[in-house]
Amino acid sequence: MDPRSWKSRVIATSIIILGALVIRVSLGFSSDHNSSRHFATMASAFEKAELVPDVVNAFTPAVDVEVEYAKHKVHQGNELKPSDAAHAPRVHWQTAPGVLHTLIMADPDAPSRHDPKYRNWRHWVVTNIPGSDVAKGHTVSPYVGPGPPKGTGLHRYAFLLYKQAHPLHEQVMSAKGMDGASFDVREFAKKHQLGDPVGGNYFVAQHE
Repeated sequence: MDPRSWKSRVIATSIIILGALVIRVSLGFSSDHNSSRHFATMASAFEKAELVPDVVNAFTPAVDVEVEYAKHKVHQGNELKPSDAAHAPRVHWQTAPGVLHTLIMADPDAPSRHDPKYRNWRHWVVTNIPGSDVAKGHTVSPYVGPGPPKGTGLHRYAFLLYKQAHPLHEQVMSAKGMDGASFDVREFAKKHQLGDPVGGNYFVAQHE
């Protein structure tokens, strides 16, 4: 082979490899940048909706919590009808196998946002969720769909996801009558050493 031809081929191959590496690094940077921006948007949504500090303290999201009812997806503050959320949604997030999580749904606007004397109303608590398989977790408080009273305006319904450091042994809580009232999300998280949420989502609904 002509030495000059061989040298040209080596240079061309090197350029191709270098170009591929540059593209790969660039795409990685873009992906990380987009993820950071997405989580910053999530945190901002909770603060703008005043779920921080009404339900939890400021936190740094690291997980995208997807919440999907039969006909509607929850997307950081969109409005649903109570009837749209009458049954437990599918909730999913990306996680490593074997990691346990706790999922909480709460309404800080009970009976209304202007008079939240029953804050927070407990709508759903599931602990010891393996991975993101909610059905295999321990249901501490069964799902109760939103039921905002007439004339109380929009209620915020927050989903909060916590990563557990160890299995929890919380007893089942009643979901009847007033038993769901005045649920202290912060105190529950503190009691079980859950730390801050790793992700969250929420929707709003009013009486229909």
